[in-house]
Amino acid sequence: MWQQTVKTKIKHQAQHLQLLNKPFKVLNFHEAKVLSGDTDNREGVAAAHYWKHIFDFNFKRERYGDYPNLFLNYGYIILRAAVARAIVGSGLLSTLGIHHHNKYNAFCLADDILTMNYYIF
Repeated sequence: MWQQTVKTKIKHQAQHLQLLNKPFKVLNFHEAKVLSGDTDNREGVAAAHYWKHIFDFNFKRERYGDYPNLFLNYGYIILRAAVARAIVGSGLLSTLGIHHHNKYNAFCLADDILTMNYYIF
């Protein structure tokens, strides 16, 4: 299940870069090479490529990085809260994720769902 999740995420990243006329073909390669459980971290490699090319300025995606990291983090928090509410409202436990698992994270399933859908828009 996680392999399909990562493949879908990378596919959406490639489609987004293609729409913006940015280099995207390397993401198609990474999508095809995702192993079960993403043991060789294709998701991370693809994300590094995506974030490097998404903006027209030198950008590095970091938790506490320069502009626009703060705004991206805030947007993610809003989406995560909405997804977590929907999960709980449908009777599921948000702490039980597919891939994300941490006893200090009450939103593992929300993080998994956001991983699948984050790049659709």
